Amino acid sequence: FLGFSFHLDSVSLTDRLEAINYCVALFEEALDQGLSPSVLDIGGGFRISYLERREDWDAYTLAIKEAALGRREAVTWQNASFGLHADKGILKGHLNSYEFYEERPGARFLDDLLKAELPSYEGTTLGEFLSANMISLWLEPGRSLLDGAGITLAKVIGTKESSTGKSLVLLDMKRSDLAFLDQEFFSDPVILQKGKRRHKKAAIPIEPVYFAGNLCLESDLVLRHLTWPEQSPAVGDLAVFINTAAYAMDFSATNSIMQPKARKVAVFRSKEKAGSSKLSWTLDESFPGLIQEG
Repeated sequence: FLGFSFHLDSVSLTDRLEAINYCVALFEEALDQGLSPSVLDIGGGFRISYLERREDWDAYTLAIKEAALGRREAVTWQNASFGLHADKGILKGHLNSYEFYEERPGARFLDDLLKAELPSYEGTTLGEFLSANMISLWLEPGRSLLDGAGITLAKVIGTKESSTGKSLVLLDMKRSDLAFLDQEFFSDPVILQKGKRRHKKAAIPIEPVYFAGNLCLESDLVLRHLTWPEQSPAVGDLAVFINTAAYAMDFSATNSIMQPKARKVAVFRSKEKAGSSKLSWTLDESFPGLIQEG
């Protein structure tokens, strides 16, 4: 017996403190029973902020809601509303999406938690309580450990127009190579243009586009939301999705209709004889061996 743990389906600081406060009472009861608890495991819920500005996230989600109510043109494929729907002019449901802007990402959430007062110990912060009672705090930080790590690259293999006149950019990847099938990845890719086009500026405004995958399925939209790339994508360009190391494909990647899963590449610094280092790479499945070899 080491102590107590809990898991919350909530990222609220208040909810987390209430759960910890309940565990503190259990610690006291355990001590009365002659036990010696020394560990408090508060689980996960440490988030990533994929966007720099809350305004961008609020503006896009508002546009989705207004489109669902019929108050503006759709900004998603076939006006997908991700769990929202209109009922007699009233918006109902819940936006089924990760919050892509987070006020308290990762370590900042933990810092605020440790500095917060425990409800049953007025004037005492969580950090002070843990230290005074020699209780080890265990965390399961999950995706936040990989915040800022990883990119997903896909080659543009075609462009075309849908039957409704929407511009489609076809990528050599599947939706499952990027995200959970029922979740939208609301972070737009950067377009790396091929060859000489890279240094040319567009003479006309860039048209908004949808990014589609390489499966023969109408549902294989890599992104179901409309995007406005800074450069107009063309065959041979690369679409670069940023900050995708954490969970982006790990729960959903498949070999559908013999289209292989995206290969993972690990980039690392290798030491040189003179004490300097250089960037090297290897396939991800070979990387653990490099770590063991030191």
